[in-house]
Amino acid sequence: MRKKIQLIVLCLVFVSCATYEVKYKNLEKFESIFYPEDKTRLQRFYLIGDTGYEKLDSVPPGLQAFRKFAEEIDTQTDKLIILGDNIYPAGLPSEGEDDRVQAEQIIDRQTSSLDFFEGDVHFIPGNHDWYSEGIQSLENQKERIEDALPNQDSPWLPRPGCGMSFVDISDDVHLIILDSQWVLQNWDNTPQINRDCEDIKTRDQFYGEFETELKKNQNKTTLVALHHPLYTNGIHGGTFEFVKHLFPSQRKVPLPVLGSLANMIRATGGISVQDTQNNQYREMVDRISAIASRWNKVIFASGHEHNLQYIEHDLVKQIVSGSGSKVSYVKLGSDGEFAYPGYGFAIFDVFKDGSSWVQFYSANEDESQLIFQKEVYSPDEIFDLNQFSEKFPETVKASIYEEFKLEQTNFFESIWGERYRDMYGRSIEMPVLNLDSAYGGLLPIRLGGGMQTNSLRLEDSLGRQYNIRQIKKNPIRLLQQFVYPDKNLTGEFDDTAVEELLLDFLTSAHPFSFMAVPDLAKALDIYHTNPKLVYIPKQKALGEFNVKHGDAIYMIEERPESNWMGTEGMFGNPNHDIVSTADLIERLRRDEKYSVDESGYLRARLFDMLLGDWDRHSDQWRWSEFEDEDGNHTFKPIPRDRDQVFANFDGGFFDAIRTISSFPKIYHPYTSDIKYLRWFNNSGLGLDRIIIRNATEEDWIKEALYIQNHLSEEVIQKAFSHFPKEINKRNTKVLIKTFKERLGNLESIAKRYSNILNEYAILSATDKDDIIDVDRFENGKTRVRVYRNKGGDRESLMIDKTFDSEQTKELWIYGLDETDEFYVNGDFKSKIKVRLIGGHDEDEYTINSGQRTIIYDYKSFENTVKKKSKARVVESDDYEQNLFNKNRKISSSNTFLPRLGFNPDDGLLFGLQTTHAFNGFQVNPFTYRHKLRAGLYTSTGGFDLGYEGEFANVIGNYNFVTSIDYTSPNFARNFFGIGNDSENRDDELGKDYNRVKIRRIEAEIGLRKASAYGSIFEHKLSYQNYRVQRTEGRFIDEASAELLSNNPDFFDTQNFVSYRSSYQYKSLDDNLNPKRGMDFKIEAGATMNVENTDQHFFFLNPYLEFYNPISLDKKWVLRTKAASQLLFDDNYEFYQAAILGANNGLRGFRRDRFIGQQSLVGNVDLRHSFNTIRTSVMPLQFGVFGGLDVGRVWSDVPESNQWRNNYGLGFWVNGADLFAGTFNFFHSEEGFWFSFGFGTSF
Repeated sequence: MRKKIQLIVLCLVFVSCATYEVKYKNLEKFESIFYPEDKTRLQRFYLIGDTGYEKLDSVPPGLQAFRKFAEEIDTQTDKLIILGDNIYPAGLPSEGEDDRVQAEQIIDRQTSSLDFFEGDVHFIPGNHDWYSEGIQSLENQKERIEDALPNQDSPWLPRPGCGMSFVDISDDVHLIILDSQWVLQNWDNTPQINRDCEDIKTRDQFYGEFETELKKNQNKTTLVALHHPLYTNGIHGGTFEFVKHLFPSQRKVPLPVLGSLANMIRATGGISVQDTQNNQYREMVDRISAIASRWNKVIFASGHEHNLQYIEHDLVKQIVSGSGSKVSYVKLGSDGEFAYPGYGFAIFDVFKDGSSWVQFYSANEDESQLIFQKEVYSPDEIFDLNQFSEKFPETVKASIYEEFKLEQTNFFESIWGERYRDMYGRSIEMPVLNLDSAYGGLLPIRLGGGMQTNSLRLEDSLGRQYNIRQIKKNPIRLLQQFVYPDKNLTGEFDDTAVEELLLDFLTSAHPFSFMAVPDLAKALDIYHTNPKLVYIPKQKALGEFNVKHGDAIYMIEERPESNWMGTEGMFGNPNHDIVSTADLIERLRRDEKYSVDESGYLRARLFDMLLGDWDRHSDQWRWSEFEDEDGNHTFKPIPRDRDQVFANFDGGFFDAIRTISSFPKIYHPYTSDIKYLRWFNNSGLGLDRIIIRNATEEDWIKEALYIQNHLSEEVIQKAFSHFPKEINKRNTKVLIKTFKERLGNLESIAKRYSNILNEYAILSATDKDDIIDVDRFENGKTRVRVYRNKGGDRESLMIDKTFDSEQTKELWIYGLDETDEFYVNGDFKSKIKVRLIGGHDEDEYTINSGQRTIIYDYKSFENTVKKKSKARVVESDDYEQNLFNKNRKISSSNTFLPRLGFNPDDGLLFGLQTTHAFNGFQVNPFTYRHKLRAGLYTSTGGFDLGYEGEFANVIGNYNFVTSIDYTSPNFARNFFGIGNDSENRDDELGKDYNRVKIRRIEAEIGLRKASAYGSIFEHKLSYQNYRVQRTEGRFIDEASAELLSNNPDFFDTQNFVSYRSSYQYKSLDDNLNPKRGMDFKIEAGATMNVENTDQHFFFLNPYLEFYNPISLDKKWVLRTKAASQLLFDDNYEFYQAAILGANNGLRGFRRDRFIGQQSLVGNVDLRHSFNTIRTSVMPLQFGVFGGLDVGRVWSDVPESNQWRNNYGLGFWVNGADLFAGTFNFFHSEEGFWFSFGFGTSF
């Protein structure tokens, strides 16, 4: 016995000794690579992270090695980036707090060790730096570092509490610094977050700004520094050394089985937001990597993992350098090029020829040793421009689509519409644009950012910019924008039916409509660009852009920006600036001296509607800024990007889907009126609500009449005469006729749209002290006035508007930042609900008339409610609730989804589910949602109906949920008797023998709380009504004596009430085809018979499922599941029992095959995914699996201890991540069982 113990101890000591060796994907290749010493280096970055381990009493080993390496060389132009987790365990507390002294020592050791470094130093935050006091900890650390490094311009980035910073290093190199913990942080726990961040207030804005920054610097090598790696093969990526399976905690207590389970839960479940499998972390990775994959020469540098790694995952290149002061296990993985679980640092060099290299150095006794190097990006390709001619004809004839079927059958056009299909295949004569001579010579600057178009930005000798946009749009980018925002499509849909259908869909845009706009806009005194139709051949002047541009038909127009100021006749000749919409909104918040020419904006928006231009989001506008002699600034709109004018989404298909779903209502046919006016304006509705503050219905009508009076017959004919002469003149005549008809309806359109805007009105003050007066009147009207508060006086009236309860349902009034005073007066009843949102800082409320008035403000600020009346006060740090979101949309939506499935018991299932959702003020993640579903089962003729409603934030962050389910009297369940040994005699008696007709009605109410990190809490109270039909000749009839002995009223209507609480945590890397993930749920509750309260029982239902990849490429996946139902009394009916069968874990048996008081079942599937294949229809991925199920039930019936089992095979198909179908073939002792089902990703 003693020898056995010694052997066990020896084994534990052996496995606890981790091997910290360098791992290479290709050692020979590394040894044969030589760093390019002869190249001109433009920029060097030193990268080291996680330097703040608290248990060290000297400079961290990684920093010591870096110092030894760099202190003897010139570092003036270099940059050092400390990649976060600078102070363990919880950042820098405030003065007087515990651990302050120790934390100061930790950061001081680091900054003092950098006294030799002559270049720029940038510390960035990690998760540990946030921990003690959130943003205040970051502020404390920033101040400490700035004091220690007084010669550094920006030693801490980004600004504490903000998500992003940029450093424009040179014409060839760019640095983006992200605070990744800012993304992962629970913003409801951080009320000061984004307080001083001008442009980025939401995560969507963060991702949008990140893409914009990459787009702007697309010709550069861009290093993105962030603490959390996008990809890692270390602990945070779910990789653990063997010793962790024995010692899972910091304490050296061996827990061999529990350790493995704990590691598996962490690896698959991502229960910590600091691990890549966590839902929030994974969303960050998906969004950032999808964006970065669209642009060249982007590389990421991170810490977080206490090791060194270089990873190339698809198109994403990742440096991990987080072993400044701690080390941890890492393996190579399928995407790793190199991994080292030891101290060290990394170097990233950018060279003049466009190439870049990464080097990793280990720390050996305070020295450094090169252990890996690799070329990250190769030199820029030198494009052979001599292949292009320098002479071009003045004009050419070309078509937009080279090969396109002009003529379609009447039936085809009745379904898919006529659109402008004929124009896309017709050859048009147009001028050729020679960039060397056009507009005095044009130089390509960078690619444009249109999601559907191929565009390029050009610049003339005066610095004025132009855009060229290819008329032929890219159908794959359309998919990227609307269907796959988190993926980078790389040819999956090329030459498929989907691409062909989308190409036809894109012919709904009139390809030459922009040519009619300038004359129409000029007649209305609306600022405009002057687009022209040209053919641009490939040419030397395009340079490297010849790869994506040239030999195609384009539109060229001026790009409104400040360099056009001073050009006579352009954009109203502004005397101050030309700005973006984001800059405009920032200025409106900044000071009352900034305002918008609302009448001009109304006219421009009505012009949009007249033209049928539905795509009017905020980036489609620029603003001419005029300053008057009093210092007041007025912004006048410049509409741009007129590529959707006269868009015509006709045909029976669109007519049909517009009636059953909301989103397609955005896409209208170009007719005399706009049927779905709210949806037509969906992209511009949010901006309209912010920009239009004072305009009334009369103002809208005035501008409509102005347009009608100024678009004469002569103006219209002249505008449309600019279309190419080759296009069908009959079609143009029809278009002019429709245009005039819509012009005649413009007053009606103006009235309706004014009412739409006023239904939910949004008003905002400034980021200074303001006074907001809300006055209620006897006639149901409500007047809102917003002033600047200057020494307690109402000055500078900014908003003065009266709302009518016949039009307006809600008023949202935002005070924004600084101290605001709200007054509500007028003791009259009004149907208008007024929501007062204070924002940051301390606000004051005097509510003399509180009826239908709600105050929202931060709980963390000391706000004052001087008088409340009947107003409701909601003090909460809920970020979304308190945020003024310039991109917020108030909208409703409807969707319809089919249901299809089969199993031998039910037959075919034909079903439908419809969902209606509304997004208003309280959003979690919607204001309310209603679901209706119906299903018909062919084998029994039974059907079921269901309704589910959910309403946001009824109690705190809990949503109120309610549901009703109904199954018809013919709806059948199976009943074979109680116990593990019940008989199945369907071979001799048929399947009907065990079918039981049960009519069921169930109504439920409760609360649900869902977390972005994967958790769902539910508490529900339900009522159930059952009626079991006693059918002669069936098992239910034979068992009736026993059933009636237990409950004499068994076949009468039975009424029950139940209470249940549940917790679920779900984290899957792919909902349709998981490769790694966990689904855990536990539910507990009790049920009682209403008529017989002695009949009651308690229940507990645990469920646990894992997906684990067992191959490096993740094509082989092991799925394991265990589930149980536990009833703690035998006072249950058979339809309430613990059940096993085809629908409950035993896939080779009939549904509801075994029932008892307790059940336990386990499933194991080995799944294999094949490579995606590109079919003529769409990309498809297939997979196969083999499965084994084992389970049994327990009851008070004498029974054997036999475990029931079955095995089988199946396959699944995934259609472009839009739908998935699964087909099951399983065998048990009772025969074969086949079933299938389809689901969608929506």
